[in-house]
Amino acid sequence: MEKRLSADHVLEVTSLSKEFSTRDSRFFALEDISFSVSEGEFVCIVGPSGCGKSTLLRIIAGLLKKDSGKVQFERKNFVRPRTSMVFQNQGLFPWKTVLQNVQFGLQMQGIAKKEREGLSIEFLNKIGLSKFIHAYPYTLSGGMRQRVAIARAFISNPEILLMDEPFGMLDAQTRIVMQEELLKLWQERKHTVLYITHDIEEAIFLGDRILVMSGRPGKFIADIEVPFDRPRSRSELLKNDAEIRNHIWDLLKDEVIKDLGESR
Repeated sequence: MEKRLSADHVLEVTSLSKEFSTRDSRFFALEDISFSVSEGEFVCIVGPSGCGKSTLLRIIAGLLKKDSGKVQFERKNFVRPRTSMVFQNQGLFPWKTVLQNVQFGLQMQGIAKKEREGLSIEFLNKIGLSKFIHAYPYTLSGGMRQRVAIARAFISNPEILLMDEPFGMLDAQTRIVMQEELLKLWQERKHTVLYITHDIEEAIFLGDRILVMSGRPGKFIADIEVPFDRPRSRSELLKNDAEIRNHIWDLLKDEVIKDLGESR
């Protein structure tokens, strides 16, 4: 019988490992990963490229099988909770309109058409896309497409929201705006969020905690609480986050240099 999680934990990962094979070799993408996430917590994961961040998120989402270890959820009978995932490339259906994309998750939940359309239009109004409900993704800017993807994820009211570098392909100015919009949505509903990023400043601005990963095979080398109250002011963070930012960079720098050396 599975043991129950700690009282406030909605997710626990224990001793998780994942190995991949190529024609010439086998390698571990993840090795002995353990961590927990509490309800309503916004946890960011940072690490060098290729360290297994996305692999970890896909295993938690149930899109990829682990080789060993446990992924455990605090639910009755340990049933997998409803999760939503936001990808770097948005993952929108190009043949569906904005409205059809946003309501897709509600449709899969069996919500009646009139109700799901009403909820979707209300949400699109909230994020400034009411004029684009009948547009197709290819007609939108990168930031607008990512807003649609985030709306689709939030509107299905997931118990855990998984985000894989959602703003990684956006320009710097658009990324800042999207970070602030994401926080506004999160503050309203306080979903549990696991957020992958390569951007240290983004992790500090968004997260309650930051998990720092080593180079491949990915392991956690630090679990850092972000010491700033919410709601957060970007200008205040820029004045006061140097210590935590430099600490995370010091942890990552050797891993990045090692990774560059191995790739030559």
